[in-house]
Amino acid sequence: MSATAETIVTHQQDSWGDWRIGRIVASSGSELVVLLEGKAGREKAKIGDIVLVGDGSAVTVTIVTGIQEPAPGLDADTEDVRLAQTVLVGTLFARKDKSLRFERAVTNIPALGMPAVLADPALIREIYRSDHEGMVSLGSVPGHDEVHATLDPDCLLAGGFAILGAPGTGKSATMASLGRALLRIRYNAQIVLIDPFNEYSRSFGKAAQVVDFATEELPHWLLSFEELAWALSLNGGAPDEGELSILEEAVPYARQRFIQRAGRQRSPGQTISVSSPVPYRITDLIAYIDKQTQLNDGRSNALYQRLRTRVMASIADPRLAMVFGAATVTDTLPALLTDLFDIGGKGGGLTVVQLGGIEIGVSRLIVAVLARLAGAVAEWSNLDRPTLLVIEEAERFMPATPSPGIESLCAARLCEFELQSRKRGAALGLIAVNPRAIDEDMLSRAQTFLLHRLPSAPDVAFVEEMLPEQAPACIERLGMLATGELVAVGRAAALPGPILLPALPAAAMPGALAAKSGTGADTAEGIADLWRRGGALFEEEDY
Repeated sequence: MSATAETIVTHQQDSWGDWRIGRIVASSGSELVVLLEGKAGREKAKIGDIVLVGDGSAVTVTIVTGIQEPAPGLDADTEDVRLAQTVLVGTLFARKDKSLRFERAVTNIPALGMPAVLADPALIREIYRSDHEGMVSLGSVPGHDEVHATLDPDCLLAGGFAILGAPGTGKSATMASLGRALLRIRYNAQIVLIDPFNEYSRSFGKAAQVVDFATEELPHWLLSFEELAWALSLNGGAPDEGELSILEEAVPYARQRFIQRAGRQRSPGQTISVSSPVPYRITDLIAYIDKQTQLNDGRSNALYQRLRTRVMASIADPRLAMVFGAATVTDTLPALLTDLFDIGGKGGGLTVVQLGGIEIGVSRLIVAVLARLAGAVAEWSNLDRPTLLVIEEAERFMPATPSPGIESLCAARLCEFELQSRKRGAALGLIAVNPRAIDEDMLSRAQTFLLHRLPSAPDVAFVEEMLPEQAPACIERLGMLATGELVAVGRAAALPGPILLPALPAAAMPGALAAKSGTGADTAEGIADLWRRGGALFEEEDY
């Protein structure tokens, strides 16, 4: 018999002994009212406590959400009448082998008069799955330092999650702790963390692969037609329909030329489209434009010249250096997939994608492409592991009301990834300061929420509508949480309730080494150079 099963059986045999605090005097289905009895009941019970109700092999688990004293004693000899409001959260079952199993479902509503008892530390550990293999320990339960607050990683990835909170409340530390915990148990998933401010490069030590797009290539031939059109729009404004029509012909031509030079043969039925991930040379694109100009196919020569000028300007644009800057064109797609998604690795990996110092529109372009790549890996691989794509500063990449252009395109790519990949085991994680600034449909599909102190009452009300389960006691705590404290609600949480994060090692704190990450400058000349190259222009939005 396990220690926890022994505890529950022993307590039942002596009517729960010293742990009893009262009895049920009212029930509304999802909530119970406990009349607190005796000195122990009136003094021990407090908000947030776990209270067990019932007897036998199935005990109902509740959480105290409020305490009141509707009838205080009139004198020293008269006991006060105190009541505790509790909400039902699950059932604790005793198996035939006397071990215990906690489930979030409530199978029986306790009857009036049933005893109510405080859960002792052994039972609390069982309810929070502290000793269960495969669970992710994110921190401790406030008031019970010895009890690990765990998350179920399978549920976390099956339904996606959101980490929300005001600036400085510990969101990045939560993500760092979560990533480290998943790596610690060698969970079979590939995590790709979008890092717009280069905060996480040291948070996971040597266990993480760091890809910095300030130096990494995102080759032009990997862009879809819509993505390429936006990149070209940075020089000369959005291309008109005539230019797009020419581009739609030129890109497949250039891709086909690359295949011919490489001596490859197309598979039967294979078509090369404008968005196929097949390399091509910009010189072939220009050659096609020049050739069509000479043929006089009915289009204005000015149209061809405008598109040619736009392409040449984009090649010279420092903002697009990672897109058009390669001296030679080779098929680097397998290498890029390996770097980003650890293809061929043993699993349980994490990739930090650094976007610090990159112009905000270009960073959205990169995220749009990465979302497509992640979706392709989920669709076309036989890997027995899901991909978790985590978006820091989610407001930036999937805003509630995206502007036409790359904002809308990036948001659409992330939405496609979330919708199409969920059935293949992939998931999306969101980290944000302002929940109302995120696409509402995307946020509402998250099935686990890790909530820090929120900026305002409207934010709290908005998030409450998004939650996958009712958790009024948790919502009421959101304005009182300390830095490093959060509330976990939803599918992956053992119970809806607070979690106290452990202190991360100093070197692993997100942002602790940002000044040394290489994205900034420490001289006036260096600052001026970064500014002129567009490496630190974030005036477009205020985050």
